[in-house]
Amino acid sequence: RRVTTASGAGASVSAKDHQYLAVSRSFGDQDLKHPTQLVISTPEIKVFDVEEDDCFAVLCCDGVFDVLSDEEVVQIAGDYIGSPQDAAASVVRTAYQKGSGDNLTAVMVEFGWVPAERTKELLQEQQNSKNQTEEEDLDMFGD
Repeated sequence: RRVTTASGAGASVSAKDHQYLAVSRSFGDQDLKHPTQLVISTPEIKVFDVEEDDCFAVLCCDGVFDVLSDEEVVQIAGDYIGSPQDAAASVVRTAYQKGSGDNLTAVMVEFGWVPAERTKELLQEQQNSKNQTEEEDLDMFGD
């Protein structure tokens, strides 16, 4: 594989070195960061306020989001309300089946203030809204 350096030049990485590269971000391996930074360890972070109707959060590594959208992750996890371990396993399994070649990790955190039945209602409302929007988009030249 080829890694592009910060200066735009490339460095070749063998299959053996690729395993070395995979853990370098978390362990901060200086050989891949100095004198030229080949990899970075800066995470993608999103900050948001948790609202009263927020039912759960699913935290995933980038390997999941390489092949699944945020909405797909929510729908997959939402099928397992009451069983966060099964929800996380299903997200990871689906990402693997869709061909992700990266690390796959997911954790689902259910917020206890929203009952399971209300969570299912909210997910159904979200899906209905999405379906309605898709139908409207398809009928843009309709009468």
